[in-house]
Amino acid sequence: MGLAVGVCVGGCSWWSANRESRDESVAVWLADRGAGQVVGLDRDWIHRVAFRVSNPIALAPANDGGVWVVSALRNWRNRRRAESHEWFRLDSNGALIARGEWSGFRSVVSTSSGGCAVLLHQGRAVEFFDGGGDRIGSRCSLGGSTTNGEGFTRLVSRSGEEQLALHRGGELGLLQDGRVIESACFDDRLVSACSSRAGWWLLTERRLIELDVKLEKLRERKAPRKAAQVFSSGSGEGVWALDQAGRTAQEFGARGAGWRRREWRLAGASLGMELEHGALLLITPGALLVFDGHGEPRAGQGGFSHLVDLAIAEFETGA
Repeated sequence: MGLAVGVCVGGCSWWSANRESRDESVAVWLADRGAGQVVGLDRDWIHRVAFRVSNPIALAPANDGGVWVVSALRNWRNRRRAESHEWFRLDSNGALIARGEWSGFRSVVSTSSGGCAVLLHQGRAVEFFDGGGDRIGSRCSLGGSTTNGEGFTRLVSRSGEEQLALHRGGELGLLQDGRVIESACFDDRLVSACSSRAGWWLLTERRLIELDVKLEKLRERKAPRKAAQVFSSGSGEGVWALDQAGRTAQEFGARGAGWRRREWRLAGASLGMELEHGALLLITPGALLVFDGHGEPRAGQGGFSHLVDLAIAEFETGA
């Protein structure tokens, strides 16, 4: 899964205090794998767009308000075909711009140019695509794998300019302008990662670590108990940790101390994102949960079959 974590530059004003005018454009994209569709909701969580696609598993926002969608193909008779994934590029109205197939897909993140970076070939290389789905530049090899012959498992983006490749065994590769510029290795299994204002946050099985832009360690603390996922705070100074049961999220500040905590009754929240004024979005299999900056639950949206990813619609300044 490729959770698209990014800063929304005009297109997320739903979370500001002024909500006098209704904007019916898509603000949030959701991948409902159980229902076989990608759904676009406006800033009031009203259903505006639906795109039918079998087995959607990952989303990444495009800078025109549209979205990249990755679908897992099902073809058990042809192993090579089964390892391929179909991709779709949708515009802000959910109309299809381009489609194709990727081999050995692992993860996708958006880039600042409106395209995407994709971890392919069983996690051994990253390829880059423009906003129309055409490959640009040359393939970026991530070199040899470190554990049991496995490749890298996930990409994380920082401002759409840099990509961090994660290997479960503890290896990191930092990409910029289509090439690896830094690497690091930890003696601890990597669980999750996200960007920060200073660089990156890493969650390992034992530690919560902040790195700078060159992958040098800034600070660390003991990992929160049963933490399974991290996502950036709105300010970029802290980080949210989501527990394994998907019932609790706790924010840790830049100094590593616990700060805010959110709890909810529904189990199974798998992904989260902080928006303006401290508002939180979380997805469970059947619902989109919303909390305001004070931790109070707000009206979200339910009735989904099995949500697996979300992406905030992004727009270039002036778009």
